[in-house]
Amino acid sequence: MDSEVVNRRFVNKKGLCEYLDVSIGKVEKMMYDDGLKYVKFGRNVRFDINDVNDYMNNRKIS
Repeated sequence: MDSEVVNRRFVNKKGLCEYLDVSIGKVEKMMYDDGLKYVKFGRNVRFDINDVNDYMNNRKIS
């Protein structure tokens, strides 16, 4: 994984794919079906790494 992705607060879809090691399709499912928060301006989409971490922590199975 590119260490630059980890050091950013906001990442695009490709950066999020690298961060989570998932496909673009999985990221889009998380966005549209599962409630992953994102910021959209024009055709650009960005994800706040803090929101992504919260999303993942809320889905932990004990």
